[in-house]
Amino acid sequence: MSDWQQCDLNSLVPGQIQQAVDTVGTLSDTASTGLKTAAGGLKVLSSLVVEANDPLSAAINNITSRIDSLVDIAFNTLQTGVYFYADGGPLISGGEPDGVPGFISRLDASLRDPGDDNSPQFRDSSQVEAVILCAGAESIMNLLPMLKLMGELFGIQKFKDACHRLANAHNTLPEEIYWSMPSPPDWQSGKMRDYLPPLAEIDELLEQILGMTRTARGVGDFLGEVAQILDEKANILLEMADETKKLADSLEALISTPGMKGLHIKTNGGNEGFIEEIKQAKNPPSWHYDSWVVGVVLLGGSGDFAKIPGLFGFS
Repeated sequence: MSDWQQCDLNSLVPGQIQQAVDTVGTLSDTASTGLKTAAGGLKVLSSLVVEANDPLSAAINNITSRIDSLVDIAFNTLQTGVYFYADGGPLISGGEPDGVPGFISRLDASLRDPGDDNSPQFRDSSQVEAVILCAGAESIMNLLPMLKLMGELFGIQKFKDACHRLANAHNTLPEEIYWSMPSPPDWQSGKMRDYLPPLAEIDELLEQILGMTRTARGVGDFLGEVAQILDEKANILLEMADETKKLADSLEALISTPGMKGLHIKTNGGNEGFIEEIKQAKNPPSWHYDSWVVGVVLLGGSGDFAKIPGLFGFS
């Protein structure tokens, strides 16, 4: 039987990712130093071919190799296929709060929705694994930080819109909620990179940086390039490294927001077993019918999904 637990979202920026981000800075400094030196003039560049080509090339090769392996470890989960579900709770219609029981009830109903083509349909003997993340509060305003976190972390536009409107509300809260989130929760299907945009952005930047350095890893490779282009390339590398660091820092600040509860489910009972496991889970959050609750579900039916729970602190 599964247990609800306090989510440790710091797992989203594990040591491997932080190492990759730190290594990007070293790589960019090393590569840009070589590029700027090369831009100093062909005479200096010619001497560097003999004196520094091998050391510079070896240094950059070593660093890019480290980033390659770290990116493989940290970001291969982004290619995992998943079903994704986001529920804003009674925020959908400006209704009354209904706590965790309401969240579970809507999730159950969504799996039986004949009008949702993306709803996962796993038979009773099928293996199902899922991560459920919920946040709750007795007042809507106290829920806003977690609503913002989920909106930013999972790229849920309706959550982000609701945060903006509620934070600047001039009407009554139910009216603002109703206009912010008019649609009932539906399932989506795609890859993890579709539902964790901050990590996908970092991944893309790292790949771009690696691509730039692979095309010119030593001073000898720089000889055929114009000095101005070399200097521009060096500046681009440094800017990209800085942008990558900012993305990682903002992600770390975002996930430091406390208050999210999580549940890891693994069952061979298909959809029915999945819902039953949630209902029977130990230590459920104390967000009863008088609490506002929002949440997301990541669900899969294959062995590849085993990579996902660790991102959210589940062993």
